[in-house]
Amino acid sequence: MFSLVSPWKTDDNTYLLFDFVHLLKSIRNNWLTEKTGEITFDHNGEEHTAKWQQIRQLQKCEDGQLCTTSRLTYQAANPKPIERQRVETCLKVFCNETKEALIEHPELRKENVDGTVLFLEKVITFFKIMNVKSLYEDQKQNDPLRAAISSPHDKQLQIITDFAHFADKLKGFQGKRIKKSVTVDTATAIHHTCLVL
Repeated sequence: MFSLVSPWKTDDNTYLLFDFVHLLKSIRNNWLTEKTGEITFDHNGEEHTAKWQQIRQLQKCEDGQLCTTSRLTYQAANPKPIERQRVETCLKVFCNETKEALIEHPELRKENVDGTVLFLEKVITFFKIMNVKSLYEDQKQNDPLRAAISSPHDKQLQIITDFAHFADKLKGFQGKRIKKSVTVDTATAIHHTCLVL
């Protein structure tokens, strides 16, 4: 039996989590398949828009170059339905290299990439915290966000709670998407999984 207050927890104290990798792919697929290829979100009282077209522009700019700044491939920026199932394809979009390349690429400097960069940053941070596989991963990767959560006072918990509320605000309504949003199912799955921690 489930509680309406805590739907991620059963009466016998079993906690229900969604797979983090599938949540990451759901975010990407929602963004990619949104009619405009855009997701609008609020950050500190300002509206921002993440544009999938900017991911494609970056990939086009780097296509065929000997040296690239991102990890994007044609397949990552334009995945066919079967390719959307591959985690590697998704991780080429949601990585620091892609985020930094959007900021620094000379051909994109005239573009306002702030919304896309901020969206990538939020999702990358979420995934880094949730996808910790060993106790000392933070030391191996030299990244404090990859530290295993070991205390109710760890800062990663607040970041994850903030991301839960961020995801909740991204959702459409009644199982459908409104323009420039993610599905209710995706937003709810992220929200529940984040709050379980």
